[in-house]
Amino acid sequence: MSSVIKETVVSFFNLLEEKGIQYAALRKAELVPDNIGNDIDILIRKEDETNVRKIVSGCAEKFNLRLYERQGAGGLYLVLYGFFDGEVVFVRLDFTNPVQNPDALLVKRLKNEKGIYYIPQGLHEKKQTSRLKNILTYPWRLLFPSGKFVVIVGPDGVGKSTTAELAAQILEAFHAPVWHKHLGFRPKILPATNTSGKESRVPGFLRFLYHTLDHVLGFWFVIRPKLAQGKIVLGERYYYSYLVDPRPKERYGVPSWCVRLAFWFIPKPDIVLLLSNTPEAIHERRQEHSVEEIARQLAEYRRVGMKARAFLEMRTDKAPFEAAEEVVRQIAPKKYTLAIVASHPIQYQSPLWREIAKCPEIDVVVYYSVNWGVSKPQFHKDFFGKAYTWDIPLLEGYKFKFLRNYSWKPGPYLGGFINPGIFWKLWRRKYDAVLVMGWMDVTFWFAFLAAKIKNMPVLLRVVNS
Repeated sequence: MSSVIKETVVSFFNLLEEKGIQYAALRKAELVPDNIGNDIDILIRKEDETNVRKIVSGCAEKFNLRLYERQGAGGLYLVLYGFFDGEVVFVRLDFTNPVQNPDALLVKRLKNEKGIYYIPQGLHEKKQTSRLKNILTYPWRLLFPSGKFVVIVGPDGVGKSTTAELAAQILEAFHAPVWHKHLGFRPKILPATNTSGKESRVPGFLRFLYHTLDHVLGFWFVIRPKLAQGKIVLGERYYYSYLVDPRPKERYGVPSWCVRLAFWFIPKPDIVLLLSNTPEAIHERRQEHSVEEIARQLAEYRRVGMKARAFLEMRTDKAPFEAAEEVVRQIAPKKYTLAIVASHPIQYQSPLWREIAKCPEIDVVVYYSVNWGVSKPQFHKDFFGKAYTWDIPLLEGYKFKFLRNYSWKPGPYLGGFINPGIFWKLWRRKYDAVLVMGWMDVTFWFAFLAAKIKNMPVLLRVVNS
């Protein structure tokens, strides 16, 4: 336990004593705070939870720490964490212990040499989860994994590895199951064909096929089992570097169409997360590519990412720890899920989606019917009389997906939205609520139908003109 965390824990227990809140640390609590690790189970009365939350919040502010409240833990579960001396430090305060009569245990508490109350061993033991149940349900979980596969992409120098490593540390602090692996240009599940360091004699096309197979096997034999365990799998690059970065194609001597064809066989992640910055700032950090090439790669990553199951763009024009925190806010488990069905990115709606995405309790994804005004300047005879683009980011800071549109004339007008895929998106994952930004077009009625069948509450936004 780091010194700042130790000081925080001591201060927290002292404040409990000063406020007259009865408590008792559980399991190996005789060692608190000297050698307890990063987890402290604490018994309190249910009616004291509000005051305890305020005390913990005050400790976080006093010692310059962040406070995270874990959702769906069955009770109060708080994490104090921060970034000191190049690493993430944290302590988890778990108040979720299912004790039917806390008063009966609290009267038996003792005080250790540091003046901290605890329950002696033997008076309270935590129930162990059934391993048999995990074994019996594993085949089902392998077919329908509850984990989340997140791939971080971006040009060299944008901070992929640093951000992914810090994000994994923060997720671990939150007690979220996470597995981080640098996938590089291939997962390296299959053995290397050339370990001599000399130029390989194997034809480039065969090496390309070998490495493509490595991606497929790596997913099914390594990543998929982790997802079945409910873990967040966090990796960088994955196969997307083959699509965007010119070096793999040059190394193997394969045409772009061949790379795109092979991508069809590659298992896809749940979220593609693009880390971006200005091309000049990325080039200043690492001179791997020219400014023009970096700009091209950013545009190409956006184009490819928008075809993913969910796409998210985050900027790294801030401290690495802050960038990692923003990433964690988007991918960490949350209490509620919200689907937003909208026509297209709108300049006065996108800031609202970003603010909702920052909420620690809501996991939001926006489904757009058409990418009007994104891939090229938009034009409508009633708006300004000429083609235009907005000078604010419309797609940064929240997860979104552009649905396939079957309209003969796609656009934000009657008949411009025909996206039957929204029905499957909402059917496949039952959201806690669906916000539909209109009612006149076919896509919105597909959303209404799916929500009705799956018994999902619908929030309807209409304009009274």
